[in-house]
Amino acid sequence: GDGAQLANGAFPSAIPINQAVHYLWGVLPQDRAHALSMAYVFNLPNNHSGSHFVRGLANGWQISGITTVQSGSQMFIQGGTNFNFNLQQGSVGPNQDNVHLLGSPDITLYPLIVCNPAQGLAKDQFINPSCFKPAPAGSLGTGSMPYLPGPMFWNSDLSVMKNFKITERQALQFRFAAFNFMNHDLLSFTNGDNNLKLTFDSNGNANPTFGKATYHVGRRIVELGVKYSF
Repeated sequence: GDGAQLANGAFPSAIPINQAVHYLWGVLPQDRAHALSMAYVFNLPNNHSGSHFVRGLANGWQISGITTVQSGSQMFIQGGTNFNFNLQQGSVGPNQDNVHLLGSPDITLYPLIVCNPAQGLAKDQFINPSCFKPAPAGSLGTGSMPYLPGPMFWNSDLSVMKNFKITERQALQFRFAAFNFMNHDLLSFTNGDNNLKLTFDSNGNANPTFGKATYHVGRRIVELGVKYSF
């Protein structure tokens, strides 16, 4: 999409809309390149031999679950930090803002992308900081971001149910449910994450931890339940 409706910066009354749309064209933050969702239900076969007690214990089991796997969201605007593409942080020198470098407060200042920021990544890093440089005076920088997926999402929920027939009209159901039953934690950024704030030193080099995810979220949640039908 054109990205002009996002908080990554529009160009109100400063640049013609057709130029702004072309300049900001790229992958939008709601993009998920791959999304897979699998739901399943297994009714275990009944045992017709043995005593009444054995059949009551062995029969009526049901296993169900859902697994979801998604590519990470586009690192266009992540965690509300917008990468701080205004160069007013760090020590690159005085007057590193859109008024002094572009001559207008109505144009968002962007860094210059000099290589593919999706390559040359360190462990748990999703953006290569060495690919970003301060744009020279009079240059808009690079507004549209290439495809930069963040940490992937993966979750599996599982439930096991056992039905007991008491009488013709009465029954008991025991349910065991586990959300994220594999207890798999997810690599993540957090809101206001400093590793999503692009800053430059006096030599114009970006902070080396830019784009590196250091948080882990998610845990197993278990529920037990009983339902009586009559």
